[in-house]
Amino acid sequence: MKFILFRHAEKQGGLEKDSPLSPHGISQSRQILGQVISKQLPIPTKIYCSPRKRTSLTLSPLAESFKLKININSLLDLKLNSETQKDFRLRIQEFLVSFQLEPETPCIYVCTHQDWIEEFLSVIECSTDLLQPKYSVWPCGQYMYFEKNEIWDLVSFKLISV
Repeated sequence: MKFILFRHAEKQGGLEKDSPLSPHGISQSRQILGQVISKQLPIPTKIYCSPRKRTSLTLSPLAESFKLKININSLLDLKLNSETQKDFRLRIQEFLVSFQLEPETPCIYVCTHQDWIEEFLSVIECSTDLLQPKYSVWPCGQYMYFEKNEIWDLVSFKLISV
């Protein structure tokens, strides 16, 4: 299985809690589609996003182009103020179990948030040490491409640039 994990594209500034994408973020979302079309990234068979607008907007050009539904999943949301770190970690583990129990899905795209990604990297068993400092910086539009067999194998760690 291929698993591509994105931090959402750049969001619009301001005080809005659930901001849409900035013009640069919209360009980043189109660039993801461009990378799939140019075969730099594999074609998704399933897309998951957190409930925040910016995550589904990040992958919407891709979903529209390949006629895929964006599956909004609350397990991918930011850490809630009412949530302990242990509960947050359990939520991430629950997401990982949930998609692995589905029938074989060859390529999953997931778009979420910095705090979720940081915790995810500490949860999975990977052939690469994901706790190295170079993997701790996730600007908007950053992604990791994994292939998962028995353990997670990191294929690439890149920033969507426009």
